[in-house]
Amino acid sequence: MLKLAFVFPGQGAQFVGMSQTFYQKYAIARQTFEEANDTLGFDLAKLCFEGSLLDLNKLEYMFPALLVSSVVSFRVYMHDFGITPQFCAGHSLGEYSALVCAGAINFTDALKIVHKRGLISKEVAESGIGAMTIIDGIDKNIVEEECKKISLPNREVAVSCFNSPTQTAISGHFDAVRDAEDKIMQLGGQISPLLDSAPFHCSAMHSAAENLKEVLLGYSYNYIRYPVISNVTGVPYESSESIIDMLTNQLVKPVQWQTTLNYMQKKGVNLVIEMGPKNVLT
Repeated sequence: MLKLAFVFPGQGAQFVGMSQTFYQKYAIARQTFEEANDTLGFDLAKLCFEGSLLDLNKLEYMFPALLVSSVVSFRVYMHDFGITPQFCAGHSLGEYSALVCAGAINFTDALKIVHKRGLISKEVAESGIGAMTIIDGIDKNIVEEECKKISLPNREVAVSCFNSPTQTAISGHFDAVRDAEDKIMQLGGQISPLLDSAPFHCSAMHSAAENLKEVLLGYSYNYIRYPVISNVTGVPYESSESIIDMLTNQLVKPVQWQTTLNYMQKKGVNLVIEMGPKNVLT
């Protein structure tokens, strides 16, 4: 028996040319981009297909671009195949895409929300207060322990994404993150700093999370058609009433991606389709 899950990528999946093939082939893809252009007030299609990577990597543009690309993938899939999933899950920004495709957030509302989330996060990134780095090749428990050793009040670093047993991300105050990188390299791990990124999914984003909550409170939310697994808990949302709190907490709590995958496996998921511009999660 087929048990299907859709997963939606976040930051890092963007590239110039994303979704262009779908745009050229499917009317539903063109309609989706046109809806986005009208909502945002700028030409997102041109940015995705012809823009510079420098512009596409700006958070206020990247976030809507990733959302649109994932929604395009989902709509094309439903047009061609129409087989509904047992679960949806998105990594970081991808959780918004999952909620849109599950019917919980209206597409145009989500565009406005993620654009604002990008602007809020950009302010934090430009302040220089924090940093974020991908860690590969070292056990997640070791990374977590080293972060605890390094952290001090107002100088914190923590695991911000539990992606797999040997891949994590760390976020926090700039100097603490750099100290953690040095220690992890000494222990044989590999580091990939995310340049110009905000320190997502940690306590350094507390003020940004409060600002985001004010944005989220300005919208209404719908019944969740397919169960969406939360980054914060690693289990499905109980109801749409929890969306505001979950998406607010997502900025300051680590992404429990490994827990999400374990949950899917326990529930018998045997096919996962990635809905996005790149197979980052795959």
